[in-house]
Amino acid sequence: MDSPIPIFIVGRNQLQNDLLQSYIESLKDFTCTCMTSLGGDLIDAVINNEKTILIIDASVIDIDTQLGNGSGLKEAILSQRCHPVLFNVDADQEIEQEAIRKGIRGVFYSSEPIEHLCKGLERVLAGELWFPRSVLSAYIVSATKRGLAPDPMPNLLTVRERDILLRLASGASNQEIADHYNISPHTVKTHIYNCYKKIGVSNRMQATLWVSRYL
Repeated sequence: MDSPIPIFIVGRNQLQNDLLQSYIESLKDFTCTCMTSLGGDLIDAVINNEKTILIIDASVIDIDTQLGNGSGLKEAILSQRCHPVLFNVDADQEIEQEAIRKGIRGVFYSSEPIEHLCKGLERVLAGELWFPRSVLSAYIVSATKRGLAPDPMPNLLTVRERDILLRLASGASNQEIADHYNISPHTVKTHIYNCYKKIGVSNRMQATLWVSRYL
């Protein structure tokens, strides 16, 4: 049996964090620890585990400061050992695109039911991003407008593979892609596997970031 995935809930509202901790531990094979900041103790814990999730209270933690280039968490995030997500996000904040650039894997809005959280965490652990499709689409458009340098790899993709990658990056599931092209989910998996191999990625999150840069 696999060891439980360690989760660190980061925020200053102790009552809220304790309730969230109890809820998560009652449903899934996770261990939860509540922390008040993204400080040294948390960094040590992340470094000592092969896979962790950070659930960061966006209403009180400044991700610009604490997940910047000088942050000790940056390497763990880039190596995909650490999966940070934000909760208590206010839709009016419009922080989603900056969150993606900082390596945040998903957002949970303050208006969402708590049941969405565990589903989202499972998807994040599977290598996916947990953002609204409109946010991912806007991020891709924004990256394109910034005129990022082209990479020769897109020329290796077939037209179908490029289309599937774009749909994958917009948040479509394998079944939705299969339904759109009237092909089997197994064929979709084969296309996605071939795409990953050609562009040098291993999961949806990496593929989404690659699409935002090159397609």
